Amino acid sequence: MKKIIYLATAAALTLFGCAEEVSEDESKATGSIYGIILDKATTEPVRGAGVQLNPVGTTAVTGDEGQYEFTELKAGDYTINVTKTGYADLVSYKISVAGGKTNKGDVQIEKLPAALKIINTKGEPIDTLDFGESSIQLSFSIFNNTPDNLEWAITKDREWITEITKINGAIPATGTKQQPVSVTIGRTQLTGGANTGNLNITSNNGSAVLVIKAFSPVTSLPTLNTLQPVEDIGINSATFKGQITAQGMPEYDECGFVYTTNSNTDPKIEIIDNATVWRVTASINRNDAVFSAPAINLTLGQTYYVVAYAHSSLGYAYGNKMPFTVSNMALPTLNTFDVNSVASNSATFNGTILSPGIPAYTERGFVYSTSSMPTYETSITPRPTAAVNSTADYSAQVSGLTLGQTYYVRAYAKNSVGYAYSTNEFPFSTATSQPSVSVQDATEVSVNTAILHGTVISQGDPAYTERGFCYATTRNPTIYNQHTAADGNGVTGEFSKAIDDLLENKTYYVRSYVRVNNNAPAYSTEEKSFTTPPATPPTLETMDAANIGTTTVTLRGYINNIGNPPYTERGFCYGTAQNPAIYSQTAVATGRGIAGEFSKSVTNLIDNETYYVRAYARTNDNEPQYGAQKQFTTQHNSSTANAAISDHVAISNGIGFWFNPSIDTRHYY
Repeated sequence: MKKIIYLATAAALTLFGCAEEVSEDESKATGSIYGIILDKATTEPVRGAGVQLNPVGTTAVTGDEGQYEFTELKAGDYTINVTKTGYADLVSYKISVAGGKTNKGDVQIEKLPAALKIINTKGEPIDTLDFGESSIQLSFSIFNNTPDNLEWAITKDREWITEITKINGAIPATGTKQQPVSVTIGRTQLTGGANTGNLNITSNNGSAVLVIKAFSPVTSLPTLNTLQPVEDIGINSATFKGQITAQGMPEYDECGFVYTTNSNTDPKIEIIDNATVWRVTASINRNDAVFSAPAINLTLGQTYYVVAYAHSSLGYAYGNKMPFTVSNMALPTLNTFDVNSVASNSATFNGTILSPGIPAYTERGFVYSTSSMPTYETSITPRPTAAVNSTADYSAQVSGLTLGQTYYVRAYAKNSVGYAYSTNEFPFSTATSQPSVSVQDATEVSVNTAILHGTVISQGDPAYTERGFCYATTRNPTIYNQHTAADGNGVTGEFSKAIDDLLENKTYYVRSYVRVNNNAPAYSTEEKSFTTPPATPPTLETMDAANIGTTTVTLRGYINNIGNPPYTERGFCYGTAQNPAIYSQTAVATGRGIAGEFSKSVTNLIDNETYYVRAYARTNDNEPQYGAQKQFTTQHNSSTANAAISDHVAISNGIGFWFNPSIDTRHYY
């Protein structure tokens, strides 16, 4: 910036009035005020300052050289107020206007001291982040409320403050003047009661401490039971079951079973020796207190003793010890499929045998009831059965159902061990009429999205409870392909659903469907097809750099085509080597999915250095597209060069020379 030095006395730099006498004609003539607003410390002009003339209320904004002017003023006394972000307000400075004259009014204003400011998501100053009893992530922002660049860094003093999304950075004096930061804590690392830590935030314009608080309830181990009986006992395997009765604090992070053949030993994790004590782990499902795990390689006829366990950061907790004996007998296993051919008083049940059991099953069929999870004892009779043959899949038709009633059905099979049931059940409702639906052409088809359309023609009786679309890259898609439910039930008319899991350049087939509860769906009699377009990359240009300084520059680019799908990131790659790529120095610019010019200011460059730059754009984390390479050279810093010369000057025999040690070259003078 060009610095203008104003040779004026302190009295001339304050507002003043002319005290000389004027004639009556002069007092009736209008005058004007012209002045310059200056920085008190540097005496440089202040651009963009607001100047208000009172009592008339006229305002002006200073130009590039800090100048302002008010014209056609009546002779008399006035005051001016000066305001500028980052400066102390100048209030009610007096100035007199003489008719027919231009009255000088230069003013100095004082820059406010810089200060680091921490704010919350509402923009309010804060000094504490309180995570309470449940939060694991909170955010704050570092705010630059000064006219200067702010460089900052964060350090923490607690290990349970596990993640800080950004630990240092710079906030420019212009543009977005705040930097959001998210803080994550590890609750399993907290101690019981109140926990307090600090984020120490330092900058070139002050420092601050942000107190981090979190509360953890009093800690305790989980409690649990080993459930009876052990299930699916085979000739060399069994399934153990346990139940968490209290989660403990902190929550358990592992559960499973330890077992042994020694009746005098309480099996525990601490004494596992791979010879007499073994362990199996189970999946954690916090929505279900019961957990299970299979054990294999058991010995036929051997008695084992099993104990359920759970682990948290406090240690291990154990349930009761339970014995079981491995036999050469096992129940069959099976599954229940869809119920179809549902009418007003009949339906067809479907199941499959997964394993025949030991010995093999001698009877198979279905149990059903108006209550969930029916058994042989609670089933409505007669129970439908199917022939025993080599085919795993089997079906049976049931009649005499009640109109509009909801039923629950499970497949079963029997051997000498007892009755075995499918772990799943299938609910269905009898109907007096089936709902019907049609499908229309998809709209707004893109690389991976589309909007599907259908129409419910009749709602059925009982009315359908779910409607939606089935779609796939093969013909006649069903509910077992990709499918999505749409809002609404039990009404006729048009409906639609947006989907976003498509693949590019693929032909999809779509059918609409309706169904009652989880019964077999009724599909549209026809299907529609559409083809997603191929993805196209964005195209862009690298423009000439602007505002080239000794260590700073503004990089510029232009998006010609946003691509399909639109790009999600754009910016610049730059460096002192040609053809810089995303793995070189990179400056990400704001904006996504829009065409036109964009730019990014870059700092910390080397003076008098040639740089190469390419604009880039990419979608998600894919490889970027680049614009053509441009180059620029930062300005020469003469003060640095002169200092370098003076460091390497020598006189020998009346002859002076300086040399550059980096290139071993002497220059005589």
